[in-house]
Amino acid sequence: MFDQTPRVETRKNTREVFQEVVSSNTPRYVENLDEQNIEYFFPILNYAECRQCHGTEKLTRGVAYYQSFLLDRTFQQISSSRNMLTLFFIATGIAIAMLLILLMQRIIINPLLEIGSVVGTVGSGNLDVQSRVKSKDELGLLSEKINSMITGLKEKSRLEIENSVIETKNSENKKYLDNINEGLLLIRKDGTISDRYSPVHR
Repeated sequence: MFDQTPRVETRKNTREVFQEVVSSNTPRYVENLDEQNIEYFFPILNYAECRQCHGTEKLTRGVAYYQSFLLDRTFQQISSSRNMLTLFFIATGIAIAMLLILLMQRIIINPLLEIGSVVGTVGSGNLDVQSRVKSKDELGLLSEKINSMITGLKEKSRLEIENSVIETKNSENKKYLDNINEGLLLIRKDGTISDRYSPVHR
């Protein structure tokens, strides 16, 4: 219900947005960024319960007009929120980057440095090292292969030393057998004669 108020001088509103509200019977709003305010145009519809007093000629009985001057504060809040969001995303990005760097250092860089150090030590001739990378990825598999290679090199070195000792003993025995004036032969534990014997002198 509305109380009757004194009528004011009739003025025709020629604004396009006003005419759109009257013709479409739908609300409209206008943002004035320069003046930092918002204007609302809201149609007052002629509902069935209103038609007894206002007639049935038109669906829209009038247009309510509102203007908000709090846009400046809203803009400040939006700007502040935008700045806070920007700082939040920057801080989050830095934290994620640092986490990725730490993970890469732990998962990739440190194992690679460990493997490189072991390979360098082996290359200098020291076989008393082992790679300590125990991960379940490709670097862990590479570490196992390097450890297997070191074990193989140690076994090869041991066999070479044993062969050298055996060859040295054989050479000394041959010199001994070649230079004695007595007949000498070696008998195996099973009683058979070995192929090592002194030359026959006549």
